[in-house]
Amino acid sequence: MPVRDVAPDEWECTVFIAVAEHRTYAAAAKALSARTGDDYGSRAVAKVVAKIEGWLGAPAFEQTVGRAKVTTERGEDFLRAARTIVGEYHALRQPDRSSQQPTLACMPHHIHVVARAEAALARRSPIAVQFLERACYVGDAFNRYAVGRLQRDLYQLIMGPPVPGDRTLVCKDLYEARLEAMMPAATAPPAISLTALVSDHELFLPPPGSRSRRLFQDRIAAWGVPDVHLQTRAERESRETATSVLRVHCRADREHHVVVAASDVALAFKLGREFAGPPAQRFRWVPIYHRDEQGTVHQLTQKVCVTMKRAAAPSLFPVVEALRKAVAHVPELATTRLDV
Repeated sequence: MPVRDVAPDEWECTVFIAVAEHRTYAAAAKALSARTGDDYGSRAVAKVVAKIEGWLGAPAFEQTVGRAKVTTERGEDFLRAARTIVGEYHALRQPDRSSQQPTLACMPHHIHVVARAEAALARRSPIAVQFLERACYVGDAFNRYAVGRLQRDLYQLIMGPPVPGDRTLVCKDLYEARLEAMMPAATAPPAISLTALVSDHELFLPPPGSRSRRLFQDRIAAWGVPDVHLQTRAERESRETATSVLRVHCRADREHHVVVAASDVALAFKLGREFAGPPAQRFRWVPIYHRDEQGTVHQLTQKVCVTMKRAAAPSLFPVVEALRKAVAHVPELATTRLDV
């Protein structure tokens, strides 16, 4: 049978994920050996990747100057599918969850809140945390995947946008993430208008279909803001905020290039945070607003909620309260009135 007719199995998907996360065959092999207790070598990893690339009919990784493996566009597509496959098999192997700790599913950028709540609950009512793929926030994927798994009791809580129209579920507000622009600190205003942003700067935006991108474009359309850079912007879109931040950090003409991201996504790249680094001193993240004809100032914000089944809600309220207390310890997530 031709190689392309044999789809990768769960273990091969696990190997692929390890390479994507650890960036080299050697590091992936070391992680897999530690996980399984077996001696797994670089050649075995390379063989699995070669099989997957044969099945895909295209390279899944490209090698950087530092010899790190980076997923190609085709590889990124397979990575999303591989994580879903491994996650579904893992969920199917789980026993009855009625006597187990509840699982909270969230996006990686929610970790500043979730990690604090998880630690607070560790002794009295521990929770399990499951991270969703970024693709879950594109289009209606959040409802199809995360909400679907919640309804099937594979998750007990999900963190993300509100889920309207389902009376079997209850949503509790946690905070409002606002869209912010990363601008040079020397010239950054306290806040920037949407009109000035799109007319005076070239933007690195969240990818099409994402919640933040839809908010950005919807407000441009609703408020009649001329989007003069619409065509050239498409060349600078990135799937990762970190990529956009690094590109702007390295530009000589950085004062004209701006990264736009939700405040909870931007948090890790702000001065003093985990992934900021020394270049963050040269930039500030400022909120984006629009002033209407009546002089009213509107911020670009989107709600972040925790959703659970209504029948299970009373038993899960301690988790909700822990999340709310965790939000209070992250002042950057507070949405305040702008003085503009």
